[in-house]
Amino acid sequence: MKGSLGGLVRRHPRLTAAVSVLAVVLLAAVATGALALRQLQGNITAVDVTSRLGDDRPTPEPTDEDGGRPLNILVVGTDTRAGDNDFIGGSEKGEGRSDTTLVLHVAADRSRAMGVSIPRDSMVDMPDCTGLDGEDVAGGTRQFNDAYTIGGVACTQRTVEQLTGVRIDHYVVVDFAGFRQIVDALGTVEICLPEAVNDARSKLDLPAGRQRVDGTTALAYVRTRHGLGDGGDLGRVARQQAFISAVLQEATSAGTLTNPKKLYDVLDVATQSVTVDPGLGSLTELAALARLVRSIGLENISFVTVPTTEYAPDPNRLVWASEASQLWRAVRKDRPVTTEPSASPSPTATASPSPSPSSSPPGAPTATSTSGPVHLAGVQARRADSDVCS
Repeated sequence: MKGSLGGLVRRHPRLTAAVSVLAVVLLAAVATGALALRQLQGNITAVDVTSRLGDDRPTPEPTDEDGGRPLNILVVGTDTRAGDNDFIGGSEKGEGRSDTTLVLHVAADRSRAMGVSIPRDSMVDMPDCTGLDGEDVAGGTRQFNDAYTIGGVACTQRTVEQLTGVRIDHYVVVDFAGFRQIVDALGTVEICLPEAVNDARSKLDLPAGRQRVDGTTALAYVRTRHGLGDGGDLGRVARQQAFISAVLQEATSAGTLTNPKKLYDVLDVATQSVTVDPGLGSLTELAALARLVRSIGLENISFVTVPTTEYAPDPNRLVWASEASQLWRAVRKDRPVTTEPSASPSPTATASPSPSPSSSPPGAPTATSTSGPVHLAGVQARRADSDVCS
């Protein structure tokens, strides 16, 4: 059945870090033998947060004519410096924040997938949540990544569901250390810099052009805000999406898939690096999802960013633009999205400025057609098979 994992889903540092780890877990699980999978099962940490999501969750969309249902996975990269993450420096010693967040939407007919990035600097109407201490925390206007600090992945998922009307089926969380280790297990990953960069804050010092980087340097690349572009969050998200594409291409290359030891090492590291919901808490489930992702093909996987505009009270913050409603409605209704041609990673590549914020909630239905593709004017997408320098 298209609506389940394992047949395919029996139950229903950074963005880059989380998506990269998830992608490699999935791809490696397909090619690793059954004995190795059993040995690695114990690496996975699964936590059920259902009781903290509330009783007012969005209703899942009905199945398509073939009985399939869309699949929505919340992918969260945290900026905590606790435990193995203290190498990065900084003060986020506790739960930390969701440094960036992505909703991975897989179509009901399994013909396409789209990752929607939510900028961490977005000012949103956060709903009431259960805090990490078990106490209720009243909702209010807050920066999006505060949700993770307040109530962990449960509050982040609840916030996404209430803002978008999209029912989340699964979640994946990863931290800085996991990202660095997974890149090192792959060997290196190719990046492309339009200009030389020397950023003391992220400890990134690289020449311009194509180059292959290890885990530590890759982490500096996806973290930097002030060394490249205008220092804003949107430019960094665009670079992260380019890096995700590069990781996917590396993970599906012959050098990885045909090397049993490398596959095992990658899977060993990756399965220790993530926390997932119980529905993804086994390698059987992950392998089923891996087969699904591989069958879609990189050319049918794309990344977009929630359209934003400047937040009037603070020009250093963002607010979702009116086009965000169209984007989330397309996700809810499982409709394909058409965008402007992709461009090089830059602050404008994934932003859709609007004169003013939407007058209706971002997840509210719009008066557009209920069938066929949704075109988002001014929004640009990146395909997962794009060249790293495109």
